[in-house]
Amino acid sequence: MKIRYTIIFLLLFSCLHFNFAVAQSREAFIEIDSLIQTAEKFRDENLYEEAYKTSLKAIEKSKKIESSESLSKAYLIAAISLFPINRLDESTRLLLLAKNEKYAQTDPELMSRIYFSLALNVHASGLYEEAIKYYRISTNYAQDIEDEHIRSGKIGTNYLNIGDLYQQKEIYDSAIYYYHKSYNLAKEPSNRLLSSVSIVDVYVIENQLDSARKYLEISDSHAAETNSSTYLSIFKKIKGNYNFASGKYKEAIANYKESEKLWQQANRSNSDVDRYLAKAFNELGNKDSADYYANKYLNSREADDRVNKFVKINNSKVPLIISSEEKKNLKQNHQLMTISIVVGSLLIISFTVFLILKQKKKIHKKSIETKTLKKQLNNAFDEVIELAKTNSPNFLPRFIEVYPDFHAKLLEIHPELTHTDLLMAAYLKLNFSTKETAEYTFSSIRTIQNRRYRLRKKLNLDQETDIFLWIKNL
Repeated sequence: MKIRYTIIFLLLFSCLHFNFAVAQSREAFIEIDSLIQTAEKFRDENLYEEAYKTSLKAIEKSKKIESSESLSKAYLIAAISLFPINRLDESTRLLLLAKNEKYAQTDPELMSRIYFSLALNVHASGLYEEAIKYYRISTNYAQDIEDEHIRSGKIGTNYLNIGDLYQQKEIYDSAIYYYHKSYNLAKEPSNRLLSSVSIVDVYVIENQLDSARKYLEISDSHAAETNSSTYLSIFKKIKGNYNFASGKYKEAIANYKESEKLWQQANRSNSDVDRYLAKAFNELGNKDSADYYANKYLNSREADDRVNKFVKINNSKVPLIISSEEKKNLKQNHQLMTISIVVGSLLIISFTVFLILKQKKKIHKKSIETKTLKKQLNNAFDEVIELAKTNSPNFLPRFIEVYPDFHAKLLEIHPELTHTDLLMAAYLKLNFSTKETAEYTFSSIRTIQNRRYRLRKKLNLDQETDIFLWIKNL
């Protein structure tokens, strides 16, 4: 009897202990979720240090209960809290930790946010090509988000930032292309305002004022529905640039002053507005006001330069951190491959089933990689087609980036092909008809036929050979 009672007592004790452990675990999850929400609230209120410190608490507690989900989210919030206060090195390290968590790799929305934040960090560090790559990876993950509103919002924001990078690189056709894609995806008035006014900005820079005016009218309608001081300030500044370019200096000054006031409401400053005010007053012959704003701009610029120098010194490791992570991944992949070969050689007979399952896993992984690559190629192809249709000077350079092997093989066959020959080959590769090529290049059909004949002759193609098919197979 005593043994029976002892067993019953132990069973009851075990159940109570298990229930207590489950309750403790549940309480820990609730506490971590509360910390993450509090950190996000601090960040929304621009209390970045508080957001970062609260995130660190969530990280420590997540490690104790070994929760990959909580750890992924806490790493991300900590990282994005550091970005506005220019602590990019530490932010980048935290983002890479978040990216490598098992849970993160199963959540496309989380991975999209991580890669978007990585893109912002390298963008701020001046690594433009790397930033474009990360924005595109973020877009690829976003395309797998089920919620259509969230999906389109994240993709639209990525396209907007890619457009901004192309604008900084002065590749204006590509900038407008991505700004348009962003505008078409935007759901919120504030996002539509930012996309449309970015298009205005590029058209003003290129002195295409009729096109700028058209999109400025669109921006006006979205501005009326927007409450964001930051977005409205950008809108007023660019509207001022349009009025300045149109010779309406008084209207431009009014716009710039509104922009300055809105920046102050957002607790921010923009020295560019002072520079524009100085230029506008100078055009009106108001020397005193022009000198005032010019001096104000110079003083602000000196302060900005000091801050930028400090930021650059204290965030110099971002490229090294990124490079180190990529080398680490390559090394890990190499080690995994070596182990797989050794294990496969030793246990090939007894673990045949295991190898088959492993092969299936590799095929699945390859399928995912192919899907990602397809998405990237589709974006690049759409961009090349748009540049071809607008007869952009950036068409051929971008085409060569997308089809480097095709370009190399052409030059291998005939090293002295002219720019016109290469353009003709590019249009053929994209399967444009003679009529379409003539229309997009503003040429006659006869001219295009002559160019095709000269290209055929240089490539030593006889009359029997279909040049479209030959180009396609090349």
